[in-house]
Amino acid sequence: MLFSSTPRPPSRCGGSVLPLPVLATVALCAALAGCSRRSDRLQGRDRPADQPLAAGFLAARRGVERTGLVRTGSIHLRESPEVINVSPEAFADPRGGYLVSDDREAQVRRYAPDGTLLWHAGRRGGGPGEFSAPTAAVRLRSGEVAVFDRMGKVAVFDSAGAAVVRTFRTGLRLVSDAAVLDDSTVLVAALGNDDMGPRLHLLDPATGRVRAGFFTPMARSPYRAAAAIADWTKVSVRNGIVAAIFATSDTVYLFTATGRPLRSIPVPFAHWRPASRRLPGDANTNALARIRWFSSFDLVADVHWLADGSLVVPYQHLDPDDGTTRHWHLLAMTAAGRRLHDLREQPRLLEVRGSTLVMLDPDGEAPNQWIEAHLPP
Repeated sequence: MLFSSTPRPPSRCGGSVLPLPVLATVALCAALAGCSRRSDRLQGRDRPADQPLAAGFLAARRGVERTGLVRTGSIHLRESPEVINVSPEAFADPRGGYLVSDDREAQVRRYAPDGTLLWHAGRRGGGPGEFSAPTAAVRLRSGEVAVFDRMGKVAVFDSAGAAVVRTFRTGLRLVSDAAVLDDSTVLVAALGNDDMGPRLHLLDPATGRVRAGFFTPMARSPYRAAAAIADWTKVSVRNGIVAAIFATSDTVYLFTATGRPLRSIPVPFAHWRPASRRLPGDANTNALARIRWFSSFDLVADVHWLADGSLVVPYQHLDPDDGTTRHWHLLAMTAAGRRLHDLREQPRLLEVRGSTLVMLDPDGEAPNQWIEAHLPP
């Protein structure tokens, strides 16, 4: 799941309330996960000239070697003439393997644990089973697969991905994540009608009805300038407890499955750089100054529960030299807020299964090459 998340879609970046020259806007948005959900990902088979990733991937390789992150396996996602992984977001499938949404390819896929392609569905468009940018895919307790488009449309496929069972529009927008809570509820991270309003919503996947909304981090954020560009929310659920993050906040927020706040846990970063509360004066008129400003602070990318009840919080920063490469870092903490690890320059974390971290392969040439790893003891 990740600057995903996720993450800011192109329409949000392009519509920032803070003016920025077009070329710099494109570069900055391309470096954010939602503008790629959320980009450090290699686009297709070739590495585009405007997305220099070598520095970040080399640093990630050195990070694995230096910190002792234990690599335990590799996953090569099979492709076909109809399926190429360009911008994959991974969601653990309770039936085994992974559901993958790809907003660039407007597809959802199911992969076996070894990367065998089991089925794929979707194409670009507005009809049933068509998408503009799918950002999340989850298997419902019924066995059906719900796929969420960035602008709030949901398509529900049968368990084999062979047919669309139903579609509906939720009224939500900028969907950045989703997680199944119970037989009749999916938790959706998205915006409603108000940018300052709730970021988490309880949705009935049988009807598309949004029953409740909670978590309003933007309303109390002191970092409005940064959050105007990067304001995604990500979630993880374990034993009915929801862990949520907001991109510019160095806090994990815990809720019950009904949205009742439990507690807020400051993330015990060793290296965290908070955003400035104001945009530097020359950043409105100087594109390079804007990028330097945005690379001067870190952003939380996601949150994951581990099997033992601890939490993993990936975070990232933008490279100031090229304005597009993202550097990924990984913090592990107890649910009480005690730091276990703060690992710099790691591969991008895609998903967690139990205690296994599923990450982009720093040695891979394309985003269909993943690794499995464990945190150091």
